[in-house]
Amino acid sequence: MNNLKHFSLFLILLFPLFFHCHQPLAGEKIKKPYLGKAPMYQMVRNDAKANIILFNGGPGWWGNLKSKNFLIREREKFFSKGLNVFLFPNKKKKFKMTYGDRLKSDHITRIRKLIEDIRTQNELPVFLAGISRGAVSVGRFVSQYGQKIEGAALLSGIYYNTRITKKNAYSMQRVIGTDAPTSILVLHHEDDCCKLCQPSSAKQFFEELKIKSKTLAMISGGGSSGSCNGPFHHHGFEGVENQAVDHLVAWIDSHK
Repeated sequence: MNNLKHFSLFLILLFPLFFHCHQPLAGEKIKKPYLGKAPMYQMVRNDAKANIILFNGGPGWWGNLKSKNFLIREREKFFSKGLNVFLFPNKKKKFKMTYGDRLKSDHITRIRKLIEDIRTQNELPVFLAGISRGAVSVGRFVSQYGQKIEGAALLSGIYYNTRITKKNAYSMQRVIGTDAPTSILVLHHEDDCCKLCQPSSAKQFFEELKIKSKTLAMISGGGSSGSCNGPFHHHGFEGVENQAVDHLVAWIDSHK
């Protein structure tokens, strides 16, 4: 009988732990007036170690959680590794951001206001991470308000191209330059074949950065089932998602 009581007590004590480990990852869409009409998505945890704001590539993001973009599809991994996750939205649904839109003052103001809002919610460090065109948003913010964040991660970013010059105005060389008032992570794939994201140019940008706190992480391997500038190719870290996530989280851990 005593053994039965002990076993029952064991199950009672074990149940909350089991439930905590297997409960679904929480997330919610929230509308913030200063962000516009499209909802922001956030995943917040009580034991978080840092905040990360994610910027989608392509035309941006306005609420589709089934997006195949690397940062969207891997959001739960960032959350599970101890980060509060915020998906930055376009200013309204179905509004497709151009490269130029990412440089505009109203876009940067919306980013700044979200950071200020997050600062009122917790005292944790704030990091920005943008992939492909999303790096243009991050880079522009860094060039103006880099001192307001603990670091910026440029994933598969847009870099200077000597042959295809029409997008050079949006390259990290032009948007950020050689100086930045915050820590910078350049995370890139060795075989990224997107014409605006040449690995050699990413490395050159990194080398020319005249800041002490900079990190270069080049990833190799993985798949290439889609197009060169799509989410399922080296550009979107297909098949090496865990490596890319681990690099980014480790960098955050070292700069908290």
